[in-house]
Amino acid sequence: IMTKNEILSQTQILFNQITERELNFLSVIGKTGYFTINDIKNNINEKFKTSVYATRNKLIELNILVYGSKLKIGGKGAPIQPIMLTDIGCWLFTIVEKMNPKDSLLKAIAKDQKPTEHGFHIKKILAKIIKNYECSCVQLN
Repeated sequence: IMTKNEILSQTQILFNQITERELNFLSVIGKTGYFTINDIKNNINEKFKTSVYATRNKLIELNILVYGSKLKIGGKGAPIQPIMLTDIGCWLFTIVEKMNPKDSLLKAIAKDQKPTEHGFHIKKILAKIIKNYECSCVQLN
């Protein structure tokens, strides 16, 4: 377990090593709680979208992010590999953004739905409904 001074020292070193691109990536995770690369990519600054995988990998190398356990969602395709802030990542986010990071949405899904995969299916279906939803309400002036 690191002391407060060790954490502050480590976050200062990391802050000096990361770029605006990596800070933007960290900010999206901390502000939204997103844990999938696709959700993060859809919400990251437009000028940084081309290198989300390299950015993720660098933040993992620096121990700012960590992979969670893979989630097999069923059907075709690879399992989902959740991305989460480490303790150092949380501290770095807090120092940079002057706010505490939002809990990972994966925690909320896991808490509300057993198994977690079921909750993830609900999230995917909800996203499709919202994407395809058109309001048929009359607009009033």
